[in-house]
Amino acid sequence: MFSANLGFRQVPLRDLIEKRVDVPVAFDHDVRAGGLAEGELGAARGVRDYLFLPIGTGIAGAIVLDGRPTPGTAMPARSGNMIVDPDGPVCGLRCARMYGGPGLRRRDRVPATSGAPGARSRRTPARAARRGDPDALAVWQIAIDALATGLAAYATLLAPELVVIGGGLAEAGDILLSPLAANSTLD
Repeated sequence: MFSANLGFRQVPLRDLIEKRVDVPVAFDHDVRAGGLAEGELGAARGVRDYLFLPIGTGIAGAIVLDGRPTPGTAMPARSGNMIVDPDGPVCGLRCARMYGGPGLRRRDRVPATSGAPGARSRRTPARAARRGDPDALAVWQIAIDALATGLAAYATLLAPELVVIGGGLAEAGDILLSPLAANSTLD
């Protein structure tokens, strides 16, 4: 219908691509499509009810029930606005989306990399935390606590069989997944 980034308005893109590649084509919200892909090809294969939570530029989620992502745009687009820190500023460090990669890098305590006073890192806090940097570890723990709060809320409301963590920040591996599972009581 409309793509602000590409300047498309009312372009029948699906039909154009289908003709070009001669296979069926579908478009959907990226997170909902990712959730479906996890069930078809990934970590949720064979699971009927699960939550797919990609943590990257921001945080969103796809709820998959009976093997189908929930319809509509509100869930994927708004799950990152779940309040996980009641003391944080409104739509600032209070919302789950502030615990994606860019939100963590913006936090004041991300360590300097250049050695110059006041310099801030463009590297992820995960790398600095893995090296044992105390400031990065503090930021990382805040993020783990916030994400665990959000996951516990999802688990309480939905009782999914599985939670799949994805996105760029998930590449941090055990430094994210182990404490997140421990803090959210998710296995």
